[in-house]
Amino acid sequence: MRMANSMTSPYATDVLTAALAKLDETARGMELKWGVDRLQRLVAADLAAKFGRQLDAMNRAIEEGSADEALAQIQACERGWVYLDKVATEAGAQPLKPDVFEVRLSDGRVAAICASHYDANHVAGRYVEVWSAEELARIVEAYPAVSKAKQTFIGATVETVRTRGLRERMDDEIPF
Repeated sequence: MRMANSMTSPYATDVLTAALAKLDETARGMELKWGVDRLQRLVAADLAAKFGRQLDAMNRAIEEGSADEALAQIQACERGWVYLDKVATEAGAQPLKPDVFEVRLSDGRVAAICASHYDANHVAGRYVEVWSAEELARIVEAYPAVSKAKQTFIGATVETVRTRGLRERMDDEIPF
C-alpha cells in the first residue's frame, strides 16, 4: 500500500495516527515490563545506540519527511522494541517484578513505586527515585486537603498540587 506523499492527507494522517498508537502501546508495555529506559541498558551498548538512532530517525521523519518515510520509521521502531525485548530476554535479564511500577515525572526523572521497602531492592543500582507504598501513605496523610478533594470528588485525578495557602482556603465555609 502506498500512502500519499503529503502528511496532511486525511488517509496519511489516519494511518500515521494508528501506527503511532500501536508504537506507543508497545513502548508502554516494554516500560511496564522492563522499567522506564531500563531495557536499553540491558542490551549491548551498540544495539542500544542503534535503537536511539532509530528513535531519532523516526522523530525527524515525522517532523520533516513524507508520510511513507514516517510510517517506515515508526514501524522500524516497533520492530526495534520487540528486538530489544528478545535480546534482553535471551541474555537472561529479568523484567521488573509486578509489584514495582515506574513512572516518568514531568521533569524527566523516573519514580519507582514499590509495594514495600523490600521491593525497592529490585530497582537498586539504577538512577530512579524509589518510593514505597508506606512512604506515599505518609505523604497523603501530610496533605489532608488533597485527600479531602479526592474524597469529595470521587474519581478525580490529581494533576497538580499547590500547597501555599491551601490550608487557609480549605478552612473556608465554601472551599473554592
